[in-house]
Amino acid sequence: MMRDLKFLPRTTGLFQASGLVLYITLFAALAYTFEQWLAAHAIRPQPIMGIILFLLAFVISATISASIVFGYPVLLFFGNRRKEAFQVVLWSMAWLIFFFSAFFLIVFLSSAYMPVLP
Repeated sequence: MMRDLKFLPRTTGLFQASGLVLYITLFAALAYTFEQWLAAHAIRPQPIMGIILFLLAFVISATISASIVFGYPVLLFFGNRRKEAFQVVLWSMAWLIFFFSAFFLIVFLSSAYMPVLP
C-alpha cells in the first residue's frame, strides 16, 4: 500500500516542475562547460561523433525528464488513484508553462537593455 504524503496535486506538480527545471539548468550548464572545454583544448570531434553524442544525450535526458514528471503519477494511477494522477500531471504542466514564461520574460527583458554587438 502506498504511503500518503498529504501533498496537494498542485504542490506535487510544483515539486516535479522545479526538479525538472533544476535538471534542465544543470544539463545546460554542463553542456556549455563541455563545449567551452573542447574549444579551449582545440578538440574538434568528427561530425558523426557529435551527432551520436547529441542523440545519446537527448534520449537519456528524455528518459530522466519523463521519470521526473510521470514517475509518481504512474504509481498513483496503478494504485487506483487515477484522478489524482491526472491532476498531478496537469499541475506539473501548468507549473512548467509558468517557469517557461518566467524564463522567457527574463531573457526578453534582459536582452532589451543589452546592446547588440556586431
